[in-house]
Amino acid sequence: MSTEESLLSYTRSRGTVITSRTSLTHPIHITEIIHANYPGKIGICICPGKKSRSTFGWTWNRDLFLDLDRIRDKFGPTTIITLMPSDELTINKVDMIGEAIIDRGLEWIHLPIKDMNGPDISFDNSWIKVVQNIVDRIHQGEHILVHCKGGLGRSGTIAALLLIELGIPNDKAIIQVRISRPGAIDIADQEKYILQYSPLSNPTD
Repeated sequence: MSTEESLLSYTRSRGTVITSRTSLTHPIHITEIIHANYPGKIGICICPGKKSRSTFGWTWNRDLFLDLDRIRDKFGPTTIITLMPSDELTINKVDMIGEAIIDRGLEWIHLPIKDMNGPDISFDNSWIKVVQNIVDRIHQGEHILVHCKGGLGRSGTIAALLLIELGIPNDKAIIQVRISRPGAIDIADQEKYILQYSPLSNPTD
């Protein structure tokens, strides 16, 4: 059970309801996805610092800087991939996320995918330019963090693509991501995209 689930269970048992979730009441949780043959890890999380209304009834009122500091200290990524389009970042009051990531000495890659959708041609055109570098980093033992708003659909999709690039069969990549992060890859177009995906990177020794 995650920290968030444990705290929610406790408050329910006490007859109270958490209406606002912050970086202090609910420290950001990173799901780690591991390939047995490579030292680098793929991490998935919700949008750091987001401020928005949840469909589950509470309000997210997170602190971008606290979340990024925790990600850096607990997971240690060298690269963070943001999948939310610019307008979605603005709505969630994290439009400065790229600058904040770079200020922490990390590489920021922005690969927008519309919420509740699979990757489109615009993503494909950007992905082909960066995927080799990302895969090489994992081979070298660096950790890569991927996030969207909720850390399920879009983030799970890209995590699965990276597993495929690392040699995992497409269907097994989906299974591994879903086991690691229940609820991931929750849109049919995302699953279809993964199943049809062909690796783009060149294998390295």
